[in-house]
Amino acid sequence: MFYAIDKSSKAYAVKEIDYSKLKTHLAIIKLEKEKFYQTQIRSKHIVRLLGFRKDENGSEFLLLEYCNGGDLRSLLNAKRESQGFLKQAEAQVFAKKIIVAETDLVSQ
Repeated sequence: MFYAIDKSSKAYAVKEIDYSKLKTHLAIIKLEKEKFYQTQIRSKHIVRLLGFRKDENGSEFLLLEYCNGGDLRSLLNAKRESQGFLKQAEAQVFAKKIIVAETDLVSQ
């Protein structure tokens, strides 16, 4: 993941996908479907894919909304390393947000 800022000082996340590291054709199809759905979904709980572009080396760069707090996986990994677990109140907050995001997905 890279951090990028445009001319108007708006922040974005840029994710590099190396297609040569995708092991199967199924993995490529899954990625293409994910890109399609992520451009269509409108929810404040789901990071939006704003655009993408391939380079001449076969890598693709995804332009995503920037999440100031990082992604859930990174947060959970950091918590596990520092405390070993999430406190119950923290877990409940995340669970509620995931349920709302899933509800948004189903409704669209």
